Amino acid sequence: MSKKYTSIIIDDEPHARIRLKQLLEETGKFELIAEAKDGIEGKDLVNNQKPEVVFLDIHMPGMDGFEMLDHIEYDPFIIFCTAYDQYALKAFETHSVDYLLKPVEVPRLIKTIEKLYRLSEQNNIIHQMRLELEKLSLHRKTNMIPVKIGDRIILINLDQVAYFEASNKSVHFYDLNGRKFLTDHSLQTLSTKLPDYFIRISRSVIVNQTFISECRKYFKGKYTLVLNDKEKSKLITGNSYADQLKLLLEF
Repeated sequence: MSKKYTSIIIDDEPHARIRLKQLLEETGKFELIAEAKDGIEGKDLVNNQKPEVVFLDIHMPGMDGFEMLDHIEYDPFIIFCTAYDQYALKAFETHSVDYLLKPVEVPRLIKTIEKLYRLSEQNNIIHQMRLELEKLSLHRKTNMIPVKIGDRIILINLDQVAYFEASNKSVHFYDLNGRKFLTDHSLQTLSTKLPDYFIRISRSVIVNQTFISECRKYFKGKYTLVLNDKEKSKLITGNSYADQLKLLLEF
């Protein structure tokens, strides 16, 4: 266990940050790259610095620890450090590594480090599995798409996927029941890997044409496509994708 984790401490109590920093230095397992005094400052640090581990207090002014997690765009390992034990269940529901009560003691911290290493190894294995799955499907069409959920990878049948949508530099897809999943693939990559029944209708959307139930005129040459998924989703076509729509409407 020689690896050092880049880390950030987020806590509104200066003496708590100092004590935790000393403990982390003594373990020799962490490289502290930043500190924050509240969730607002911590959110920006996490998104910009992208640490591997965040030691996070819960009770903080402005934005508490749980609220901060809702605003980060990066997915580090989270270790809660708090003086209150009533939030333990909610903390573990966030898939955090551990929940440390202040004042943090060395023996308890060592157990947390051991747990962190185990989870880190599991993530490495999952990452390798994902790479292998991507290699297998690189040059051929696929009928499944892998999705990471917690420490698992599940495979979703593409014939159950209604559409893919790009937004804010991320690509999500929606199944027939309205469930939303994140994928690491860009729409450009997906357009080369998806079965032929998926068509691109705009710069931001690829749709499963087998679930299009209605086509309505929109404006300026655009159309609204209505799907027969659970949400009765409505998708707007783009002007530059008229040829794909013509092929769809031909009989």
